[in-house]
Amino acid sequence: GRLPRGLLREPPSALRRADLVVVTRADAAEPPALPPVEAPVLRALHAPVGLRTLGGEALALEDLDGCEVDLVSGVGNPAAFEATVRGLGATVAAHRAFPDHHRFAPRDLAGLGARPVVVTAKDAPKLPADAGVWVLDVAMSFPDGDAPLGERLAALPEGLRRRERRALHEGLHG
Repeated sequence: GRLPRGLLREPPSALRRADLVVVTRADAAEPPALPPVEAPVLRALHAPVGLRTLGGEALALEDLDGCEVDLVSGVGNPAAFEATVRGLGATVAAHRAFPDHHRFAPRDLAGLGARPVVVTAKDAPKLPADAGVWVLDVAMSFPDGDAPLGERLAALPEGLRRRERRALHEGLHG
């Protein structure tokens, strides 16, 4: 495993001043070799919890089983998204993987639609309302508990607490 890299990411040396370390997708691979840290280390798991149309109509995760689909994503780990969809029994015919935080344009979906097109919940709000895609919702859980995270967030002033919760959600689900 590797530590996250990219815009707005900090180097491993920043762990020395961390209040908390969260290892995401801890079940997908060996955890990264972390230098010794004084902060609590939490393991986070991601699991698909729902499938819906972009318009909000509920579908069943089982609808992906045996289905041939195309994927479109603009997330930091497109391979993990693809593995999740394959894990639900779908065959991925094509995957248009764009850079993380991609601003979608109509041309990004051009030529798709012969098969269901599946996107991440993170990407769904960036797509036109009439895109006709399926949205895969994923939830994060902490199998060993998340008390240190709750304590850290509770200690923040209210305005900062809301901002940190939003940032945490974006960072951990992207």
